[in-house]
Amino acid sequence: MKPVRAAVHRKGRRFCHVQVASGLKVHTAIVELVEREVLPGTDVAAGQFWSGLAALQEEFGARNDALLEKRAALQAQVSAYHREHQAGGAAVDPAHYRAFLERIGYFRSAEEPAAMGPAATDPEMAEVPAPQLVCPVDNARYIVNAANARWGSLLDALYGTDVVP
Repeated sequence: MKPVRAAVHRKGRRFCHVQVASGLKVHTAIVELVEREVLPGTDVAAGQFWSGLAALQEEFGARNDALLEKRAALQAQVSAYHREHQAGGAAVDPAHYRAFLERIGYFRSAEEPAAMGPAATDPEMAEVPAPQLVCPVDNARYIVNAANARWGSLLDALYGTDVVP
């Protein structure tokens, strides 16, 4: 597919986009980066990459837009809370603030457990015996530690060599 150049105006600025596939418009700098730096050596053709990205946009674009709208609505509520409760430099009551965040759906209380099941488990995790750690999914540090226990630390592997002077 031959790219079609299009000028797009947004907030008074001029951006040059290229239509790469199925109506997908991408900034020329991103197109150049992907096609000159990222794709070479991957056996993925530019057309295949952009068509795949367009398909992802088609499949998840509406959901992503809805999530962005929800984020904007939550941010507006949080900002309004702070304007109202911190007028004149007043301190925010942490318990009241937490209850507010839970009430608007910003986060769930700890009483609601995370639901996980084996249906979408990666085959390597489900079928290959190896050390595994059970850890809470709401703490990224524990997840990283579990991954390191399972596959070894990339950082440890790197510094265990003479690659880094």
